[in-house]
Amino acid sequence: MRSRLSARLITQQSQVFFKEAREEALKQGAKEIGSAFLKLVTFRDFDNLEADFGFFTEKPMRTNGPFKAGSLPAADYIQASWRGPYERMRDIHVLIIQWANEAKLTIDSTRDEKGLHFGCLLNVFRICDLSEPDSSKWETDILFRLKKWKPGEAVEPFVQALPLPRPPQGK
Repeated sequence: MRSRLSARLITQQSQVFFKEAREEALKQGAKEIGSAFLKLVTFRDFDNLEADFGFFTEKPMRTNGPFKAGSLPAADYIQASWRGPYERMRDIHVLIIQWANEAKLTIDSTRDEKGLHFGCLLNVFRICDLSEPDSSKWETDILFRLKKWKPGEAVEPFVQALPLPRPPQGK
C-alpha cells in the first residue's frame, strides 16, 4: 500500500496500513509468512516521503484498490540490523551510506526535481510496535539495493545524502 506522508507520521500510518493490508490478505487467502516492511520509494525531505507499506506472504496477492501486488527485486544489497527505537533510524541509514561509500559500493538511486528515488530501500520490522510495546526490543533490518556495474565501470559514491534532521518543534 503506497502513501505520501511525513516521516513523523510513519509509526501511526504503519499501524493503520498494516492492519488494512492484513485484512486484505485474509480476504484473498494469502497467509502472512514474514515481517512487516516499509519500502522508501521517494525522499524529498522529512515532510515529503513516498513509501510502500506491506508484509511478506506465502503467495502473491492480487492488486485490489489501494493494495498493489508486487515482489522485491533480486539484486545485491547492503544490509545492517538495528535493535532499538525508531528515533535513531535516520542515523543508521546514514551510517550504512557512509560504510557503502568507504567500501566503494554504489547505492541504487537517482535524484530529480521530485526528490531522491531509491531502487530499493527496505526497512524490515522483525520485531516492532505492532507486536512489542518495549522499543528497546524492536529489531529492524535495513537494506539498500546496490547498483549493478559492468566490468571496467567506475564506482560512484552515494553523494545524494539525506538532509540534516529538523530540530524538534519549539526549540
